[in-house]
Amino acid sequence: MVRRNIVLLDIDYITYEEKPVIRLFGKVKGENSHDLIALDDSFVPYLYVLPSGNIDKCVSDLKELKEEEEIDFTVIEKVTKKDFQVPTEF
Repeated sequence: MVRRNIVLLDIDYITYEEKPVIRLFGKVKGENSHDLIALDDSFVPYLYVLPSGNIDKCVSDLKELKEEEEIDFTVIEKVTKKDFQVPTEF
């Protein structure tokens, strides 16, 4: 792995060979400044769900969908994140 100091200009992600890949667009710092695109294929997409009712019931329902193979998840877990600076369980 090569390490470089860059100025990050933009980030996005694409799907390559059915796998998500993050693209980092930047400029290398220094005298020999040039454009750079770095690819990171270790990214795992995620989704937070804010349930309208009981969070444990929501987790249970999602796990049931996974078992029935209607939806494919890698991990289903409760997490606490800030929603407009208010700690909230997702």
